[in-house]
Amino acid sequence: MKKILKKIKNCRSCKSSDLSNVYSNNPSPIGESFLSKKKKNLLTNKKYPLNLMICNKCKFAQLDNIVDSNVVYKDYLYTTASSPGLINHFKKATNTLILNLKLKKNSKILDIGSNDGSLLKFFKEKGFRVLGVEPAKPASKISKSKGINTIVSFFNKNLVKKIKVNHGSFDLIIANNVFANIDDINQWMLNIKELLSEKGCFVFESSYLLDLVKNKVFDFIYHEHLSYFSITSVNNLCIRHGLSLFSCDHISTKGGSIRYYIAKNKKISNKVKKLISNEKKFKLFNKSTYNKLKLEINKSKKNLYDFLKDKKNLLGFGASISCITLIYEFNLENKISFLLDDNKIKQNKFSPGSQIKVLNPKKKTITSEDTVLILPWRFQKNIIKKHRSLLKKAEAVVQVWPYFTILKL
Repeated sequence: MKKILKKIKNCRSCKSSDLSNVYSNNPSPIGESFLSKKKKNLLTNKKYPLNLMICNKCKFAQLDNIVDSNVVYKDYLYTTASSPGLINHFKKATNTLILNLKLKKNSKILDIGSNDGSLLKFFKEKGFRVLGVEPAKPASKISKSKGINTIVSFFNKNLVKKIKVNHGSFDLIIANNVFANIDDINQWMLNIKELLSEKGCFVFESSYLLDLVKNKVFDFIYHEHLSYFSITSVNNLCIRHGLSLFSCDHISTKGGSIRYYIAKNKKISNKVKKLISNEKKFKLFNKSTYNKLKLEINKSKKNLYDFLKDKKNLLGFGASISCITLIYEFNLENKISFLLDDNKIKQNKFSPGSQIKVLNPKKKTITSEDTVLILPWRFQKNIIKKHRSLLKKAEAVVQVWPYFTILKL
């Protein structure tokens, strides 16, 4: 039987054994595994460690345990369209990449982890030749319905050979919010290099480690995300593979992200050098930086527990993967009666682990005996704006993080 959990003893980037554990969330189940029926004994409902390590040699941040991808993605429900603002972000990104990389109409574009085809749709509408690779069947089905040529597969060495034969090399290879989910990042870089044209560019977006700490986005640490990229670690990875991290864009998605521009024959920009210097000044690779974040979390936890002592009916607003991390970090898994979420895919399903039922906010009556916790705190303003009349009926609406407070509606 294949092992479900793989303990990391060497850095997944440079293979050094000099690793330091810098931060830990409470163990949690697989965050996107919402099910139609209660099934407590499934592997996705078991709790797995969430410990962050940093390699002292190449500064690569990574989880110390990797859950088998067949478990993580077995009941994967996420689609790009379910993330507020991401469609508009991709529309802007399309124009930015065309301008920055001076793409021509006959340029070939490959999107790895193309999900529901939202990004490639914009490129296709502008006349570019596009190809998507997406292992999740529900998302790839949506992509194909949009007329996007989509290969339903993981991006591996065998697939690269087939793509090379059938499609040749690509002028732009994109991997947005997916590279962090890959275990063998070195093989991935080899695969990218194989499919990249001589003047082509590999561009990927991923949540930024410095922003994760600075913006206190600890709930973005979950089993799907194996890597937590910094400019320093990505630059070191590129150097080892004979590639150049020649530019970066700092973007607002996912609580703060970086768009990395990588090519075969380009010089590193002063912009990249400055960002690397900023990471050192921020003490991004020091454990003390992460200890401060943990102290703030523990303070917010205590304030929340003190407030909830005499509260009986507890509802959680939000059922995203980051909400699951937050629920378990704050030990709320056995306290919340229901979850409310606007995402139709999640409604009438049960959350991973503690099996909390997800309801449509429009069909749930809130009374003066209910206390509502806003779990997706980064979207709190949007939630309150949309559901103010419903939330005002509750005894209290609580902001759990980035600090505890009772909201005035």
